[in-house]
Amino acid sequence: MKKYLCSLFVFGLIFSGSLKANDGYAAKGAGGIVFKKSSYISMESEVLTISKNKVNVKYEFINRRGLAEKKDAEEALIAFPMPKISCGYWGKPKIPEDFTVFVDGKLVKYDREVKAFQGDKDVTKKVLAAGLPTDCREVYDNKEIFKKAQKKGWADDYKGEDPEDVKFITQITYYWKQKFPSNKTVKIEHSYTPVLGVDIGSPTWFFNLAPHWDRNPNIRWEKLKDSSLDFHRSDVNGGNSLHYILVTAKTWKMNAVNRFKLVLKKDNEKSFIGSTLGPLKKIDNNTYEYRASNFSPDRNLSIFFGK
Repeated sequence: MKKYLCSLFVFGLIFSGSLKANDGYAAKGAGGIVFKKSSYISMESEVLTISKNKVNVKYEFINRRGLAEKKDAEEALIAFPMPKISCGYWGKPKIPEDFTVFVDGKLVKYDREVKAFQGDKDVTKKVLAAGLPTDCREVYDNKEIFKKAQKKGWADDYKGEDPEDVKFITQITYYWKQKFPSNKTVKIEHSYTPVLGVDIGSPTWFFNLAPHWDRNPNIRWEKLKDSSLDFHRSDVNGGNSLHYILVTAKTWKMNAVNRFKLVLKKDNEKSFIGSTLGPLKKIDNNTYEYRASNFSPDRNLSIFFGK
């Protein structure tokens, strides 16, 4: 039986915004994770609920392999990489390791993998060959190990005159095996605390997304297109951003999610929230939705929590 990897690629740095990802279907190759098209498993629905404090995703999958093929199930390896961690003077973001996953209502145990990267390049083998742990937090927090990393060229050595950082970043991945019985719905739900990017001052990128934003019931972001634009800009006092990869939905059968719903939740009525998907429908003063059928995204999702 072939083993497949369905990945929820999550990466990013704390000051550039964390990047989350959708379930993608892939094969695990010798070089790491390589996406592979699924011929049988379809993503029937996805409900993605996002607030500043929690991300919750509920999926329904169906393995549409015909029973006449005499194969009871497809086995998959489901992987969830957390945001990448950088360690040094500019911060060592604390990644809340509170990831939970339920399959058909039952809590699932998972394994943990730790890799080292420089940019997008996997340097795990080189770091291990230098006798160092691949979790940069273990290097930075231990003076003896940090000195060893400096000697091996894996940490800055400015003799204490300038900020010194570990020269690789770390990604922790949770994974578990999953079976998809033929012609049966499998419900997968996972939750975690997101790591948010910090936008200082008035971010400019989101002002071009006027129809997809809400501030309050009386002042809609569509008005950003008129002469009062500067007034609305001055109203923004910074906030947090989050990015979520959606395009991996195309790796499933039918190249799309049959039923997709995005739910955005604000902290309070005085804050505002928005996304690159829209227009948003108001559910209540703090909740907004976007829905789509046969959803085949050609871009990823950006969300802004404004103050």
